[in-house]
Amino acid sequence: MALRYTRQERLVEVGTRGQERLSGLRVRVAGSGLAAEVEALYLAGAGVTTLEVDSEQVAAAARGINPEVDVAVGSSLSPSTGTSMELRAGASEVAEGALRALITLRAALQEAN
Repeated sequence: MALRYTRQERLVEVGTRGQERLSGLRVRVAGSGLAAEVEALYLAGAGVTTLEVDSEQVAAAARGINPEVDVAVGSSLSPSTGTSMELRAGASEVAEGALRALITLRAALQEAN
């Protein structure tokens, strides 16, 4: 596993097995706004190596945080587990993207343990 994930591997909640699970995930990030960008940033930063996104802007954001991530603009996968809450622009979109990413990461790590 890459040196960049050493700290995550030390966490009991992640560990080596969890990090391997994250690196093998294929996740679809739905949307093209700020929430989608934040979700893609969190997932790429956590070590998810394959993302499908709806816009080139979201793809560029993910590649910017992790150049090793394989990002495709398209929609062959189902969207990641998200929320259906009513949100306002700005900070709420950032929070929604972060929450969607964290829900996806948590589910993957629970499967690994």
